[in-house]
Amino acid sequence: MSAQIKLFDFFQQYLNYFCQKNKNTLRAKRADIDDFVNFCQYFYGLSQIAKLSLQHWNEHVTGRYVEHLESKGASYSTIARRIATLKHVTHAMRRFYPDFSSPMDTFKTPRKQVRQFRFVSTDEEQVLRSNAKKRLKEKESFIRLRNQALFDILIGSGLRVEEARILQMTQLDEDCEWLASVRAKTGTYRNIPLTEQATEALRCYLPARAEKIHALIGDLPNEVAAELPIFVSSYNAQISTPHSFRMGQKSIWRAINEISSENKVNPHSLRHTFAKRLIERSEDLQQVQKVLGHSDLRVTRLYTGSN
Repeated sequence: MSAQIKLFDFFQQYLNYFCQKNKNTLRAKRADIDDFVNFCQYFYGLSQIAKLSLQHWNEHVTGRYVEHLESKGASYSTIARRIATLKHVTHAMRRFYPDFSSPMDTFKTPRKQVRQFRFVSTDEEQVLRSNAKKRLKEKESFIRLRNQALFDILIGSGLRVEEARILQMTQLDEDCEWLASVRAKTGTYRNIPLTEQATEALRCYLPARAEKIHALIGDLPNEVAAELPIFVSSYNAQISTPHSFRMGQKSIWRAINEISSENKVNPHSLRHTFAKRLIERSEDLQQVQKVLGHSDLRVTRLYTGSN
């Protein structure tokens, strides 16, 4: 039977009978199935998908498909979802083919690997600061000064990239020691204390920021200036749109990568480092949870490496 049935037709029958009620489900299932079928065509070296029969689908090719996804850097959730789709196909299609020998009956979804978070040691941090200062001496520019302050803010506050990107001057207190009403992904707001180094970095950066803004657009009414981000970028910026002065997320990642050079540090590892140091100082996991803006304490445990 399996040699006579086209693999594409088999999957299409599944989509027609079991996925038509919900457009989102249909789109997601089709994407999973298309990816698998395309891999099968490549794996068997066939010129056309139409040459694939149901017989080509076995446990071996499914295992190789998982290896293919892993080699591409697919996340565990993506791999697990695609395997779940294939398992549901074989389960549902037994209605039409009772004697169908499913290649998924004994196939096991790969176990989720424990995430290893990147933390920055104190010595490593000093190297990064030295790199930033060296870069600034080599070429004294507003961008390098801004990026240095950005590094200090991220490692000294635990902010997410998006949170740092949209920070406005109205959220910073006069002494540069607190950030107010920082909106988390959960929709909640929190106040965040800054480290001494972050405070000093901001005090050094803000006068240069003011000069940069004045050079770009001149004097601004207070209400307009208040809407400008703390970390400004002139790329594609428009005077009529204060939010256009925000740095892009990729620009923030690039800024930290340039400072870290061979150390391969990214903004998220700075957030993890802040969290780990905070829990080592306070030993209050719930307080760390509030500062980081997590809705689930289990996530905070993962971030800090706490048991």
